[in-house]
Amino acid sequence: MSVQIPINGSSPPAAGSRGVRIPIGTTLPVGLFRTSREEKVVRAVAAAAALQDPAEALKLAQQAVDDPSTVAGNVIDRTALDPVLAQVSTVLDAGGGPQATDEQTAAAKAVDVDAALVAVAQAALQADAKGASTTQAREWVADIEPVLLERAARAGLRQHNVDFVPKIAGTVASSRLDDIERRLKALEDAQKATNPPAKATG
Repeated sequence: MSVQIPINGSSPPAAGSRGVRIPIGTTLPVGLFRTSREEKVVRAVAAAAALQDPAEALKLAQQAVDDPSTVAGNVIDRTALDPVLAQVSTVLDAGGGPQATDEQTAAAKAVDVDAALVAVAQAALQADAKGASTTQAREWVADIEPVLLERAARAGLRQHNVDFVPKIAGTVASSRLDDIERRLKALEDAQKATNPPAKATG
């Protein structure tokens, strides 16, 4: 069985007309359709919630895919979730936002959303010391599109572990440049001593 999605928002297609035919049960890629304002908020909150606890995010995402009925009955505590949605919406409308970390940037890229929105969403979740906002955010996203939790969690975990690889410190790079400059200067001095400039004749 499949469904036909009208192209460019037109009316439902008649039999044999053009459209996008998608088999029932197919998981659509995140970026297939135009991203609405609401979808951007969902993606930002999904990435932030996944980064807060990747293991729980992956577990819930798998559960939601394997047996959607287990998350369909979740009652979302709006008092814990709404402040997070409000902060993300404010930054989305006004622009700006905090500087994103490498993990936030990786998670944002995985779900195709601005990293600044992920940064403000995670800051809002971290402001709740009891963790209720994070739990509600995870369950809210699981009801909408659990694949977002999986993608963000995997991207964040990958970036976290890749960061274990030592980076070249700026002092090391600077010392190497200084050493090269000293050698070049020594070569120039030696060349001048070997070939002194000719005296001008009157």
